[in-house]
Amino acid sequence: MLNLGGAFGLRTFSSVVERFVHIEEVVGSNPSMSTLLYFMTERASNRDHIIGPERSLFTVQLVSNKVMRRHWNTVENALIIAFSDERIKFLNENFTSERPIEHTREAVWRTDEPGMSHILSFDMNHQIAGGILCVPTIPNGREITDVGWFFLMPNVGIKTRRELNDAMMDKLVSTLRTAGYKRIVTEMGTKAGAEICSRYYGFMDFGQKKWVKYLFNGPPPM
Repeated sequence: MLNLGGAFGLRTFSSVVERFVHIEEVVGSNPSMSTLLYFMTERASNRDHIIGPERSLFTVQLVSNKVMRRHWNTVENALIIAFSDERIKFLNENFTSERPIEHTREAVWRTDEPGMSHILSFDMNHQIAGGILCVPTIPNGREITDVGWFFLMPNVGIKTRRELNDAMMDKLVSTLRTAGYKRIVTEMGTKAGAEICSRYYGFMDFGQKKWVKYLFNGPPPM
């Protein structure tokens, strides 16, 4: 599976250096040793990206298209597993379990849009636990954006699923706000996704398959 950083229990200096390189690859920066320790332990004051008890740590990270291309086979396999459940009900009658893979592949391999990124969550074994795909980070003057598929792997425990969803959605909102977007306008892919996003995360059904989330407190004044 992907080995792109995460929450580690490192024991040797050589392994610290190795993991430091992986974290630098993911976040696209030059993290300090304190940043490295943030990913290694639960001592960080910012809890947004490390959740769960000590034995089931997860990290939530923004990764580039470059990283996605390098590890595409692993990402694709994760999507196959996540959307192969026969109980999934797609809202668009033309959608099948292939649709999330096709849509993401298009964004990863064929888009020329600068700043196209993806939010992925990893467990402490560096395996993908979930994600929110196709997250733009450069508005180019736009205030409205679409985002891609939102998923969790079926092996994520029931007690952890809501907390992991919260962490990924917080990362999405903070990323888009920082970029300068004011709202998300998107289509919901599955019935479960629509229920979760409307109940917990403020997405509103505007009809014609369009769902809107304002990235600040409430809709703009009329």
